[in-house]
Amino acid sequence: MRPLFFRILAVLLSSFVAVLIVAFFLFRWTGPDRETERESIQALAIVTSGHLVDAYLEGQPRPVLRKLKGRFHARAWILDENNQLLLGKPLPKRISSAVTSYPSFAPVGSDSKRQRFVIGNEIQRNNTVYRVIFDFPGSGFRHGPISIPFTGRIVLLLFSLVLASVFLSYWVLRPVKVFVKTTQQFSSEHLNARIDHTITRRKDAFGNLGREFNQMADRLSRSLKSQQQLLRDVSHELRSPLARIQVAASLLNQKLGDKTELSRIEMEVERLDDLIERLLSLSRLQNTQQLDKSPVNLGTLLAQLIEDANYEFAQESKSASFIATVKDVTIKCDQKLVSSALENILRNALRFNEIDQPVVVGLEKRQVNTIPGALITIKDSGPGVDPSHLPQLFEPFYQVDSARHIDTGHHGIGLALAHTIVSLHHGKLVAENNSDRGLIVKMWLPVS
Repeated sequence: MRPLFFRILAVLLSSFVAVLIVAFFLFRWTGPDRETERESIQALAIVTSGHLVDAYLEGQPRPVLRKLKGRFHARAWILDENNQLLLGKPLPKRISSAVTSYPSFAPVGSDSKRQRFVIGNEIQRNNTVYRVIFDFPGSGFRHGPISIPFTGRIVLLLFSLVLASVFLSYWVLRPVKVFVKTTQQFSSEHLNARIDHTITRRKDAFGNLGREFNQMADRLSRSLKSQQQLLRDVSHELRSPLARIQVAASLLNQKLGDKTELSRIEMEVERLDDLIERLLSLSRLQNTQQLDKSPVNLGTLLAQLIEDANYEFAQESKSASFIATVKDVTIKCDQKLVSSALENILRNALRFNEIDQPVVVGLEKRQVNTIPGALITIKDSGPGVDPSHLPQLFEPFYQVDSARHIDTGHHGIGLALAHTIVSLHHGKLVAENNSDRGLIVKMWLPVS
């Protein structure tokens, strides 16, 4: 981080130095308009004339002359009414020739860079007339200053400050924005997201961080792909021995008749076969690039799923009811996959629901980030889920209560399948505990 600190420090100092240079030349090369400058110098000459004559009469003119020289780079002479020099060095001819009357104000040519102004003024003391001549430098170059008002100079200075700030902000914040955007894409399961090469080729801390991020993303992507490949391979390899076990159990059942042990074997084999089928479905979904989308009426789809579920769970005195603000919501989706996701969530809710307490299914139109869509809520009256377990509820094989899942023959794949299907449709699936009792699963799907 130390090189980054010095780099930012160098950019800051460079920006401030640039602004200072702009400010210096801005106030050096520009000045007030000529009329304002003339009035200011004339007013200063009138006031200083009286001070200088009084100091001369008191025998102490040097402090006033030093002040004129030090603060204004100006020179002064005092003459009598016959133009005889009383104070100051010999009067240059170009200055004396510029004063034709009193009072007077005349610009004279410059012998170096700046134009100069000669002012003549008369002061009367004790019935004596004293003539004071000043040689003031102007504020511009040979042809005078650029006439820019003071407010204009302030505006130009502020503009240079804003320009330097924008450059500095862009230099510092651009890499940060790239990191934030790429991290959001990666966290949204876009495993191909990488930091752009315009950042990774930098030789500072931002470049190092970008390269480390890309290396981490590559390792993580390879690990996930290996895990998915292993899951597919193992699932495929298990199907053949399971099929042979099913055949052997069926043959034994025919020879020996119905036996409790054989029935148990057949039931466990069916569970394993169902688990493998779900794992293969999850693996296929995670590698799906295209969906078979078509317009689907969610109200009709939910009504059919609820009817089938009620028929299946009727013997357990469990049911679901459809309560929706609107029942005619059509979206474009893969009907088979969305139906499977809703069925998994609905069956899971009925499985852990209280007897004689219906699972409530809701449907409404809802916009998310100005995107129109449909919100489906499935609320049960079961025991709910500990808040610490909610974020992991849609992960494969995650079980809030292992014994409960084993007894029911389920291994946490159904909700993972539902989450993957919703993600493929660019929707959102979340779960939260109800304020009274039970779990609420919310599925949002965009209209298109």
